[in-house]
Amino acid sequence: LLLGSWLVGSAVTALQYWEFSVRRTEGEVLVERGLFERSTRTVPYRRVQAVRQKEGLLRQMMGRVTVAIDVAGIGVTGEGGSPTDESGPTVLHPLVRAADAPSFTGMMVPGHEPPELVRLPRAALSRYVFRAVAVPAIVAAVLTYLVPFGWIGVVLPVVAGVWGVWAYRDARWGLGSEVLALRWRDVGRTTVLVRRRRIQSVAVSQHPLQKGAGLASLSVHVAASPSNATFEMVHLPEEDAMRILAWVSGRGPGGAGDVSGHAPPALADPPPDVWHATFE
Repeated sequence: LLLGSWLVGSAVTALQYWEFSVRRTEGEVLVERGLFERSTRTVPYRRVQAVRQKEGLLRQMMGRVTVAIDVAGIGVTGEGGSPTDESGPTVLHPLVRAADAPSFTGMMVPGHEPPELVRLPRAALSRYVFRAVAVPAIVAAVLTYLVPFGWIGVVLPVVAGVWGVWAYRDARWGLGSEVLALRWRDVGRTTVLVRRRRIQSVAVSQHPLQKGAGLASLSVHVAASPSNATFEMVHLPEEDAMRILAWVSGRGPGGAGDVSGHAPPALADPPPDVWHATFE
């Protein structure tokens, strides 16, 4: 059943991205894709709010990354100029090589060069493991009590614990002069790059268990269509969370920021057709 579902999903994805092409022109990026119905999305640079680099389990093993962008106020048109019901981040490349992802991102959406990423402190490890194990442990206990051979369910918290360690090892953040990077793992691994001037709001929260270890959680909000996007990082050092908060407000290293919603200074328009990729 799982194999059949994976094959069907792969076939649908292949048709969806058939003859995928992305082309950079002066001031915008043009994305086209689809076999039975061609869809087109034109994204001006000034509308780009964030860049996402997504790695599912299989893609990560293959060394491939899906690069997408969160965009504010942009629609998608099909053949004949009719609008479609597509929403969410715009995919710039469905399967770029992981080693090429930074250069591809910099070429397609200038100004989103990733900063160096920093790992979370050791104190965060137990929190990540507890967060992953808590619910599976309760389920395993209920199964053990109510179901014959339910003790086999003890494997659930063990697997969840391993997953929690994996999530902790992948969780990282980085701060450049104008770009904030956040990386986390749920099922797949996601890295987000956000320019300071595109951040609408940022919040730092701390519950009692975090306070004793000097940890905090960070939430970053950006405008996007059809709804605003929120990116979260949990259990990072409190002083680093406050440093990011000061950076967004313009009081931290990197120069004055502007979180008032005004457009950032215009980037130099790249020459047209520097990158053109077609996938069949």
